[in-house]
Amino acid sequence: MSTWALFDGAACGPDDPPEHPTWVDVQPILRAECTGCHGASASATGSGYRFDFFDMTATTCDDVADVLAGASLAHDQANKIATAITSTDEDVRPSMPPLPAPYLTDNQWLTILRWTANPTKGDKPSNNRPPQITVDGTAVLVDQMLDVHVVVTDPDGDPVVGKLKIGDQVIKLMDRSGAFTERFDTSSWPAGTVTMTARLCDGWSLVSADVLEIPINH
Repeated sequence: MSTWALFDGAACGPDDPPEHPTWVDVQPILRAECTGCHGASASATGSGYRFDFFDMTATTCDDVADVLAGASLAHDQANKIATAITSTDEDVRPSMPPLPAPYLTDNQWLTILRWTANPTKGDKPSNNRPPQITVDGTAVLVDQMLDVHVVVTDPDGDPVVGKLKIGDQVIKLMDRSGAFTERFDTSSWPAGTVTMTARLCDGWSLVSADVLEIPINH
């Protein structure tokens, strides 16, 4: 797509992009076409720009928003996104998505472009499901060492950030979905039972859960 004419132009049919798209319309396109580089690995693959989250605020994610403190997310990068996916020269391909990836379809391009003109989050999808965490091989009885293994997922494919705690101690900041492993020296921990808890946010809502009761038995 080479000019701004389509953005300013004409009538919409039933299969055309929404006139006023929100994050619900845009996120699936960015997830499919952009967040392989501009997701959790953005510091290494995407010049630090993450487009997997609209934003990250305490209003939605409470203290879990701290996990992405200072990150440059989609709302703040709307102008850069519009520039990267558009060329004013018919003979020059837009820079994003980069080759050898195919360029966006007209529908995808116009949905994103209209959104960047007014980057709105909109309402949480009515069918949105919360992120989940499962224990994978974490010891249920501990003496000197505790090996923590957890897997964070989201049934809707949304990105996830979270904090994992044992008792009052934050033991892991999770800036993505996937598997996480951490080892702790528990030799000085008092005997008794501690609770492992998780707080996870998918950008729409925050969930808290007790994950595991861990007996410390020296």
